[in-house]
Amino acid sequence: MIEAELQSLDFSLWAKIQLKHDRLRFDYKARPADRREGFVYAWVWTTSDGQAKEICYVGKAGGTLAARAGQHREGFKGNGRGGALAASIRPCLADGEMWVWARHSAEQEIFGQRVSLCASEELALFGRLKPSWNKLLPKR
Repeated sequence: MIEAELQSLDFSLWAKIQLKHDRLRFDYKARPADRREGFVYAWVWTTSDGQAKEICYVGKAGGTLAARAGQHREGFKGNGRGGALAASIRPCLADGEMWVWARHSAEQEIFGQRVSLCASEELALFGRLKPSWNKLLPKR
């Protein structure tokens, strides 16, 4: 059900968040050669029986997905929002997996400039997908 909805929105499986040597890492399904910028992504908790259980988090990448994953990886070490995400991910990995689904955001010309609509798409996805963790994170 969750996977079908994400596919209907043109999301595809991009990476898996794994615990390696007590650190959270992104294991890319296919190393991103795509240098485009402007994406939205969703973290989906899948139980050990392979069923997508919950869309936990939705975010945007104004740059490349790989760059955003690197920012998350560094943030996981901290005490703020990244640390809160890490603390939420770890129990999910005890009996399942955390998959990252992503899509390249639409673009529009505004004031003669091509701009990504990733921020607008992220807001729309909050309403549509209702990710459980976004509302629990400390404010920036």
